[in-house]
Amino acid sequence: MPNTISALHQSAPGGAVFASSARVADIEVESCTLTKASRREQHTSLRERDALYQDFQPLVRRLIRQYGQTPEFRQDLEGEIYYRFCRLLDVFDCERGIPLRPYLVRQLTASVYTFARHHWRLSKREVELKAEASANEAPAQLDPTGEWIDALSQQDVMALVSKSLGRIPLRQQRIVLWRYYDELSFDEIADHLQVQPATVRSLLRHGLNNLRKQFNLLDKNSPLSGVRP
Repeated sequence: MPNTISALHQSAPGGAVFASSARVADIEVESCTLTKASRREQHTSLRERDALYQDFQPLVRRLIRQYGQTPEFRQDLEGEIYYRFCRLLDVFDCERGIPLRPYLVRQLTASVYTFARHHWRLSKREVELKAEASANEAPAQLDPTGEWIDALSQQDVMALVSKSLGRIPLRQQRIVLWRYYDELSFDEIADHLQVQPATVRSLLRHGLNNLRKQFNLLDKNSPLSGVRP
């Protein structure tokens, strides 16, 4: 009986369809089994990679200290080192007979140095561009009016002092000139005038008072009296 049923199925018009459907189901089960196994292998590979990266932390920290010149670049360098570590691990060929750890140490160190050098060059170029931009900027136009007024005021003051000095008594003129232009001491002026030093101090005080009065009188009529700061 079973042979008869089998023969009927095979001779039936839909027998080929039933056999094809069974084959597709077998392929799907096999594919699902392979996918699960591949995922388990992938998770195992990721765990092994992370564990290996943890073993390289002393090297990673040394590279960050050596090449990380700023806090911002140190943060970028940390992620860059992990990325380059994974890339080196992916392209590693065990059939070449090179030990994995020495290979990673040598290649990772050289790769991180290349990345840091590229960053330094970019930073240097940015600084040079900023310097060029600053040099090409047009210098600010300074208003020389204030300097001109100061110079004219000084000339005007010196002229007024000279005129005011000519309007005070001759003896007071001499004492003011000896004291402030010749820088003589009170004793030296006293020897010139054959008087006491106290008398020289008194004459100088009166001379300065008279000089100030004459200066104020002349300054009122000066054309720069309203301009002088």
